[in-house]
Amino acid sequence: MRYLTICLTFCMLLCVIVSCKKNSEYAPGNLALTNTAEAVFTSKTSNTLAVTTIAGTFNTEGYRDGVGKNALFMSTVGIELANDGSLLVADTRNNKIRKITQEGDVSTLGVPHARDGSRLINPYFVKQANDGTITIFAKQVDLDLKYKFWVWKPGGLTIAVKANKNADYGGWSSDPFNDYYWTCGLEYTEAGFKGFIEQFLPGGRQGVNPYYLAESLLLPADQKFPVVSKIFSAYNGVKYLVVNNTHIYKYTSSGELTRLATPVAFGIIDDIIANKDSRTIYFTSGGRIYGLFNGEVHYLVGPHMPEDGHDGIGNGADVHAFNLALSKDENTLYFTDNRTVRKLILKAIR
Repeated sequence: MRYLTICLTFCMLLCVIVSCKKNSEYAPGNLALTNTAEAVFTSKTSNTLAVTTIAGTFNTEGYRDGVGKNALFMSTVGIELANDGSLLVADTRNNKIRKITQEGDVSTLGVPHARDGSRLINPYFVKQANDGTITIFAKQVDLDLKYKFWVWKPGGLTIAVKANKNADYGGWSSDPFNDYYWTCGLEYTEAGFKGFIEQFLPGGRQGVNPYYLAESLLLPADQKFPVVSKIFSAYNGVKYLVVNNTHIYKYTSSGELTRLATPVAFGIIDDIIANKDSRTIYFTSGGRIYGLFNGEVHYLVGPHMPEDGHDGIGNGADVHAFNLALSKDENTLYFTDNRTVRKLILKAIR
């Protein structure tokens, strides 16, 4: 019952946030907002901010492997740049993990049943470690009302680890220096709801070195609902956190939690990542992709009429971005869209 109460509370508060935000204007809060990306993000070339669909067809459901538009998805959620340069995508409603080459050839990973006999249901996020082990967060609940983390090394055993049933998990991120991950969310404790981040170690050990947000360091609105909805672990040791779905904080290796930005006018933030030197942060909100650099938020691409998922350059493309992955050379953002997987050219490769 307590777990169901957490879930219902989470859903109700999220609905309130969405209803309050969806009609807001996209004007700057405490940050400067530019309508076009500048040289800090892009080179002045013709293919800058070019959007290309790699696989799938806009707003078309199905399940079919194939190349480009011949491939079909039911829902594209989490996305990961794999070790071999391909993309791994959580096709949630198909209960599948799809693999996509840079040429757009889509196949399905044959994730075997776990040792307990369960099969993968509702995968939301997928990550790959340096040794090839694939870890999946699945929003599947069993009789114990627990989410599951799947840990699978191709050619080896698959284990399904039950998550803390007192927690509702948000996003998660790879650690750039270790083969473990950082998870985040909202946990019910004796003192009430607490936002947290914690390590998820190889082999499925979770809840390691947890950090609970200090309410005194949060904005008043975030103190009421301190869920950590997204996390990105950067190379500089900083964890970039989205709290209450709307505000960006940074948590340093020395234990300091500070508000990085207050893009309150942007509504729900769906994902956040940073480049290697952490000078630029990218985030998605309302289908748009933004870049945060030197205290300025730059609008990159977003929805444009006709809303049919057409490719193009800048405002000439119709984009409904959700989750993000950054190429190793940092010239390309890959993202999941409306049943498609697409890419955005940030800089021309010279």
